[in-house]
Amino acid sequence: MKITTPCVILGLLLLSGAYCHGADKPKDVPGIVAAGLARMNEIKLMAPDTLYTVTVAGAKETGPKEFFIGLRTGAEVLESRYSSGCSDYAAAFYKLMQDAGLKPVFIIGTTMSYGSLLENFNDHTGVAVRNGKGWILTDPTQGIVVSKDWDYKSEVYEDEYYIGYKGPLEAYKYKGPIGCKEQNRLTALKMPPRLLNERIPYLDVYADDTMKNPGGGENLQVRLFRETLESFYASHGLSPSLKVKLKLVRDPGEFGSSARCYVKECVMSLGAEITGELGTLSWAVEDLAVLAELRRNKAGLTRFDYAVDASMTNPDGTYANPNLSVFLKDAADLNDALGLSGQQPVRITVINAGDNAESDFSFDPARGWLLSAGTRSAMSLSLHGYLQDACPKDKL
Repeated sequence: MKITTPCVILGLLLLSGAYCHGADKPKDVPGIVAAGLARMNEIKLMAPDTLYTVTVAGAKETGPKEFFIGLRTGAEVLESRYSSGCSDYAAAFYKLMQDAGLKPVFIIGTTMSYGSLLENFNDHTGVAVRNGKGWILTDPTQGIVVSKDWDYKSEVYEDEYYIGYKGPLEAYKYKGPIGCKEQNRLTALKMPPRLLNERIPYLDVYADDTMKNPGGGENLQVRLFRETLESFYASHGLSPSLKVKLKLVRDPGEFGSSARCYVKECVMSLGAEITGELGTLSWAVEDLAVLAELRRNKAGLTRFDYAVDASMTNPDGTYANPNLSVFLKDAADLNDALGLSGQQPVRITVINAGDNAESDFSFDPARGWLLSAGTRSAMSLSLHGYLQDACPKDKL
């Protein structure tokens, strides 16, 4: 049962105009914020590979979710109750705060990661509102208060995003998917190396036997990849403090490539015709950014031990999700790497969420903490970071 607190009730009344206060009566800013975040639950995220017809700049437009990124006003998002992503959630929440008589600040930040530096399209939005002499920072997409006393001068949002813009939404000039990517590109160029070095690991490249030349000597592909990586660090002025090994292996296809990162190393396969490209690596090393963040904040981390429910096990004893074995090994390695092995563990049971790529975390009074994962869920290292954030410390 969802319980609505008095401050949320008051905030809803304020947002709806049903409550009138005197001119000298101060606004209940936390209540207004809580009510606005509750309204975000009414907005559904557009599904991929689906066409939607919604209002854009006063006219009906039809297209996939990617078409609408950063194009609609907050009022249009609220009217449709559909969001194309974080910018829509932020615009809708921003509008609610304005309607309640507050002066919100729109914030957009770019992830401090390989992916952002390589692809310039990895951002997130937030909204801050003044509360007395301080600021409340929110993440409308997640429907949460990030900080009740946020420092407005901060360069960073949620310890992960470098802030590229902070100000009125009306003055933000980068509209649509192309504008969003340009904003990301410009923000990535401004990221200070001192912050990147804490969040981007150094990849120490080596090759296994499948990449060796028949006659001995270093494979040209391996040398070019290492040189490209070193050039990448140099061009951004990076000297990362966290080092992780990157093993290169031979991919069976000429142009095939894939990458995955674990706690102790990354593994990247390269086809015979691939030389020096870093693009394939960009998404995989996001997991290493999570590892770097966990190491920075390890004093407040919890040790998780996992049990696998019968629903996640096939009749032959294999797991219904093929990524689960790696996930369990990563969990054990992570406990060791972060020095959590001596802690009293919190038990989490992994259950089958069906034939999908979703994952969710919840508490059941009878069964305890549950991690429901679809059979196609990636279950990568970043999920451990999500669980650390999602598991309330006061309920452990």
